[in-house]
Amino acid sequence: MRDGGDKVTWTLEDRGERVVLAVSRGDDGRGLYHARARGAGGALELGTLTPAAGGRLELRRTLEKGRLRGAGAWPVQGVECALTFSFQRGAGWQPPAALEAAFPHRPYFRRLPPGGRCRREGEGWRAEFPVTPRGFPMPELFCFASRFSGREGSWWVFLFDQTGWPVMPP
Repeated sequence: MRDGGDKVTWTLEDRGERVVLAVSRGDDGRGLYHARARGAGGALELGTLTPAAGGRLELRRTLEKGRLRGAGAWPVQGVECALTFSFQRGAGWQPPAALEAAFPHRPYFRRLPPGGRCRREGEGWRAEFPVTPRGFPMPELFCFASRFSGREGSWWVFLFDQTGWPVMPP
């Protein structure tokens, strides 16, 4: 049975120079979720949550405080989970945070504007952002963008390979 709750709960047990970080959220059956610890100066990827009793997804990690400090995530101020792989083949639009969670080493995914969406497409990813007067999303990737207009308005479209590297539009 799945509880479907998307509320993320977390605990931190201090063990001197190490901490034990436990993360839990409801299993909504949509796909795989990745957890990230956030601090005032950055974030650290924790990994993928796995199924547990009671319709929950859980993750437990023992980490050195130095590793968290190096990532700007100490002291831990929060934990977030993002859907990083959808079980719905081809469909399943996700918020752009899924790209940031899947590719934390790609700096252009850290500043994504609101209103966008992304999904797995073939071996890579497709990201779309609405065309607005506020400016262009991901200006550093301008040459990789194409523009699409449809029933939902006009969108800037970006394609990425399986490593998060931008791909030139066809």
